[in-house]
Amino acid sequence: MRNLVEAAESISAKIAAKVLASDQDIGVVELEIEGAGTQQVEMVSTPGNLGGRLRWFVCPACGRRAGKLYLPKGESIFLCRLCHGLDYRQQVLREFRRAPDGQKDRIKPEKKQSDPKKMLEWMAALLRARREKR
Repeated sequence: MRNLVEAAESISAKIAAKVLASDQDIGVVELEIEGAGTQQVEMVSTPGNLGGRLRWFVCPACGRRAGKLYLPKGESIFLCRLCHGLDYRQQVLREFRRAPDGQKDRIKPEKKQSDPKKMLEWMAALLRARREKR
C-alpha cells in the first residue's frame, strides 16, 4: 500500500510565512513536532504573477521549493511530498486502472449497442406523432 498525502500531517508555506516580515525574501521558521522537538526550515520567496510575493519552503532533504511539507505517521521530520514518497489519491487510482500491457486503461466504459429494430420502431412512432399533429 502506498502512502497518501491525505494521511500525513502537513504545513503550508503560506501559513508558516506569517511569522516572517513581509519584506523578507529569505528566512527560517521553526516547526514543532510532537514528541520529537523542533525543526528549523528555510523559506524563500518569489515574485507572484499578479504582484506580491509567493512563499516557499526549501525541503531539508532535496533542496526543492515546496508549498507544503509533510510529516507522515512514524516519521520525525517534515519533508516535501517526493522525499517522503507520498502520492495523491488520483495518482494511485490512475496506476490501478492502467493495464499491465501498457494500454491506456484497464477499466473502460461499456458502449451501448443500439438495436436496429428498436431504432426503426422509435423512428416510426416519431413520424406517426408528427403526422397526427398536422
